[in-house]
Amino acid sequence: MLRGFALPGIALMNIEWFTRPPGELGDGVPAQAEGLEYATGWLVHVLVQGKFWLLFALLFGAGFMVMRHRLAAARQPFLARYLRRTAALFAFGIAHALLLWPGDILHSYAIAALGLLVLVPVSELEPRLGPTLRLSLGAVLFLLFTAWLTLMVLVVLVGGETAAAAMLPAVDRSAELAQAATAYAAGDWWTVTAQRGRDFVQALAFEFFLVPVALGVFLFGGWLLETGRLAQPERHLRFHRIAAFVLLPLGLAVTVAGASRATGMADAPDAGAALVAQWTHWVGALPMTLGYIGVVVLAMQVPAVANVLQRWLAPAGRMALSNYLMASAVFSTLFYGYGFGLWGQVSRPGQVGLVLALTLVQCLLSAWWLARYRFGPAEWLWRALTWLQWPAFRRKIT
Repeated sequence: MLRGFALPGIALMNIEWFTRPPGELGDGVPAQAEGLEYATGWLVHVLVQGKFWLLFALLFGAGFMVMRHRLAAARQPFLARYLRRTAALFAFGIAHALLLWPGDILHSYAIAALGLLVLVPVSELEPRLGPTLRLSLGAVLFLLFTAWLTLMVLVVLVGGETAAAAMLPAVDRSAELAQAATAYAAGDWWTVTAQRGRDFVQALAFEFFLVPVALGVFLFGGWLLETGRLAQPERHLRFHRIAAFVLLPLGLAVTVAGASRATGMADAPDAGAALVAQWTHWVGALPMTLGYIGVVVLAMQVPAVANVLQRWLAPAGRMALSNYLMASAVFSTLFYGYGFGLWGQVSRPGQVGLVLALTLVQCLLSAWWLARYRFGPAEWLWRALTWLQWPAFRRKIT
């Protein structure tokens, strides 16, 4: 069900970058935005951006442990199947990046997933401490990037604007960004695909930071599952109350503190403010993600709310991969030149409305689909590639 909850958050993060050059990623809310346009972008930045990919990463790590434990209990081999599963996910990601949207996260998850094959067995050298060691390893990987950002901020605080400018030198990217915008807005399929390829290659530099962080979050997600905090959340309500009522407000306060001055390079008064904004946004992200999980878990303790969430979100979550790819297909068709060409014509509030409408359609469609089929189409293909056999697809309807 948490996957279904995460889907609209992922779509809210992504939709902006179907109508804005991906090269501006990290720039924050556009400086020219005003009024409701700026307010909507600011709220998405504070409440959504950076939180829901972490939620998906936590759930991915939990899924790894589920697969591992199930195969071990059935005395079936794990390694070959997991490698095929990971290779298939990587292929999905590359196809998604080149054919639909260059901001794909699936290929990064696949690369990071290989690290689990090393770190999880290492953590089991001392079986009694296995989950704790996995949590510790995950924390180290996650905090390495946090420490790097913190060091940059400290250098700025000590060295002032001169140091900030040295770390974030001003580069005139206007021609490059204008070329990308023109390609996406007015290009045919081949032109847009070529631009997607260029943007995807440029973004590969971020893998050096993204992959270790994702691996750390995977390990944390595995720990949440193994300790029952995800598998049996009703037995760990104290943990989820702390997450909802302590971590979420703290993370939100830190994020708002930075975003009140800047959301990125685009609206920052100087490079130092941009760095501080990035630091506060990152530091607040994981506490807010855990807080969101806590809110959902606590809401699920109310039977009426649980019934609604299970009815609407659970089917969409079971088809999370299909729905993720569907969102990109819809957005690329709406915004790119080879489709309806709405690039730059839909306001941020309008984008939020589109996401809400798409979420409603996906919830209804997922429930309809799963009443007739065992898996979503992408999930079915992923499973077939993992197990090297065609799984039963249709349900027997009597």
